[in-house]
Amino acid sequence: LSAGNHVASPKGLTGGEYPPSGSDLDNDGLDDAIEIYVYRTNSQRADTDDDGFSDGVEVGSGHNPRGA
Repeated sequence: LSAGNHVASPKGLTGGEYPPSGSDLDNDGLDDAIEIYVYRTNSQRADTDDDGFSDGVEVGSGHNPRGA
């Protein structure tokens, strides 16, 4: 993969651009690209594992935002 050739989405990669740096569509405190490529969480859901804590809170407190 080369920068600028793909778009990250929860369903995979499609042609286009990476999410812009600083974008946070679900307002959970995590950059969308970091969610997708580092934590592999859903950048369109603030609480990927539905445990009542946002992905940003879980990452900040050292917990797994995917619930595993």
